Amino acid sequence: MDEKQRAKLRELEVIFGALSALRYQLWDCFKISIFFYACKGLEFDAIVGQLHLELPKYPKDEISTTVRAVIRDFMPILLSKRKITSGQVAFEPTPLGRKLFKLIKEYTGLS
Repeated sequence: MDEKQRAKLRELEVIFGALSALRYQLWDCFKISIFFYACKGLEFDAIVGQLHLELPKYPKDEISTTVRAVIRDFMPILLSKRKITSGQVAFEPTPLGRKLFKLIKEYTGLS
Protein backbone atom coordinates (compact mmCIF):
# COMPACT_ATOMS: atom_id res chain seq x y z
CA MET A 1 0.00 0.00 0.00
CA ASP A 2 1.36 3.40 -0.88
CA GLU A 3 0.88 6.59 1.14
CA LYS A 4 -2.02 7.80 -1.03
CA GLN A 5 -3.90 4.54 -0.39
CA ARG A 6 -3.12 4.75 3.34
CA ALA A 7 -4.55 8.29 3.38
CA LYS A 8 -7.73 7.01 1.74
CA LEU A 9 -7.94 4.25 4.35
CA ARG A 10 -7.61 6.84 7.11
CA GLU A 11 -10.50 8.75 5.55
CA LEU A 12 -12.49 5.53 5.56
CA GLU A 13 -11.97 5.34 9.31
CA VAL A 14 -14.18 8.39 9.63
CA ILE A 15 -16.82 6.92 7.33
CA PHE A 16 -16.80 3.60 9.14
CA GLY A 17 -17.15 5.33 12.48
CA ALA A 18 -20.86 5.25 11.73
CA LEU A 19 -20.64 1.49 11.28
CA SER A 20 -19.16 1.03 14.74
CA ALA A 21 -22.69 0.76 16.07
CA LEU A 22 -22.92 -2.43 14.05
CA ARG A 23 -20.72 -4.25 16.55
CA TYR A 24 -19.83 -1.45 18.99
CA GLN A 25 -16.29 -1.24 17.74
CA LEU A 26 -14.27 1.41 15.99
CA TRP A 27 -12.87 0.71 12.58
CA ASP A 28 -9.25 1.55 12.05
CA CYS A 29 -6.81 1.13 9.22
CA PHE A 30 -5.62 -2.24 10.52
CA LYS A 31 -9.12 -3.69 10.72
CA ILE A 32 -9.94 -2.42 7.25
CA SER A 33 -6.79 -4.12 5.92
CA ILE A 34 -7.71 -7.41 7.60
CA PHE A 35 -11.23 -7.22 6.18
CA PHE A 36 -9.87 -6.34 2.72
CA TYR A 37 -7.48 -9.29 2.62
CA ALA A 38 -10.13 -11.68 3.97
CA CYS A 39 -12.58 -10.56 1.28
CA LYS A 40 -9.93 -11.25 -1.36
CA GLY A 41 -10.06 -14.88 -0.22
CA LEU A 42 -6.66 -15.05 1.44
CA GLU A 43 -6.09 -17.87 3.90
CA PHE A 44 -5.63 -16.92 7.54
CA ASP A 45 -1.85 -17.46 7.43
CA ALA A 46 -1.57 -15.41 4.24
CA ILE A 47 -3.41 -12.50 5.88
CA VAL A 48 -1.05 -12.63 8.85
CA GLY A 49 1.97 -12.86 6.54
CA GLN A 50 0.86 -9.91 4.42
CA LEU A 51 0.27 -7.73 7.46
CA HIS A 52 3.62 -8.76 8.91
CA LEU A 53 5.28 -7.58 5.68
CA GLU A 54 3.49 -4.24 5.98
CA LEU A 55 4.16 -3.92 9.72
CA PRO A 56 7.48 -5.70 10.33
CA LYS A 57 8.05 -4.11 13.75
CA TYR A 58 5.13 -6.07 15.20
CA PRO A 59 5.70 -9.71 16.19
CA LYS A 60 3.95 -12.20 13.93
CA ASP A 61 2.21 -13.92 16.86
CA GLU A 62 0.76 -10.58 18.01
CA ILE A 63 -0.53 -9.91 14.50
CA SER A 64 -1.99 -13.42 14.37
CA THR A 65 -3.85 -12.93 17.65
CA THR A 66 -5.23 -9.59 16.47
CA VAL A 67 -6.29 -10.96 13.08
CA ARG A 68 -8.08 -13.86 14.77
CA ALA A 69 -9.95 -11.48 17.11
CA VAL A 70 -10.90 -9.04 14.36
CA ILE A 71 -12.14 -11.78 12.04
CA ARG A 72 -14.17 -13.28 14.89
CA ASP A 73 -15.75 -9.84 15.44
CA PHE A 74 -16.61 -9.51 11.73
CA MET A 75 -18.36 -12.86 11.62
CA PRO A 76 -21.14 -13.62 10.81
CA ILE A 77 -22.16 -10.10 9.74
CA LEU A 78 -19.38 -9.35 7.26
CA LEU A 79 -17.43 -12.59 6.72
CA SER A 80 -18.11 -16.29 6.51
CA LYS A 81 -15.61 -19.15 6.69
CA ARG A 82 -14.86 -21.56 3.94
CA LYS A 83 -12.48 -24.47 4.18
CA ILE A 84 -10.01 -25.05 1.39
CA THR A 85 -8.20 -28.19 0.40
CA SER A 86 -4.98 -27.49 2.32
CA GLY A 87 -6.85 -27.61 5.63
CA GLN A 88 -6.49 -23.87 5.99
CA VAL A 89 -9.46 -21.61 6.52
CA ALA A 90 -10.20 -18.85 4.06
CA PHE A 91 -12.99 -16.32 4.21
CA GLU A 92 -15.55 -14.82 1.92
CA PRO A 93 -17.73 -11.78 2.40
CA THR A 94 -21.41 -12.03 3.26
CA PRO A 95 -23.79 -9.93 1.12
CA LEU A 96 -23.23 -6.94 3.45
CA GLY A 97 -19.51 -7.65 3.44
CA ARG A 98 -19.46 -7.62 -0.38
CA LYS A 99 -21.06 -4.19 -0.41
CA LEU A 100 -18.54 -2.89 2.09
CA PHE A 101 -15.65 -4.51 0.18
CA LYS A 102 -16.82 -2.85 -3.03
CA LEU A 103 -16.98 0.51 -1.27
CA ILE A 104 -13.44 0.11 0.07
CA LYS A 105 -12.11 -0.83 -3.39
CA GLU A 106 -13.88 2.07 -5.11
CA TYR A 107 -12.92 4.62 -2.50
CA THR A 108 -9.26 3.67 -2.05
CA GLY A 109 -8.39 2.35 -5.49
CA LEU A 110 -7.06 -0.85 -3.89
CA SER A 111 -7.34 -3.97 -5.99
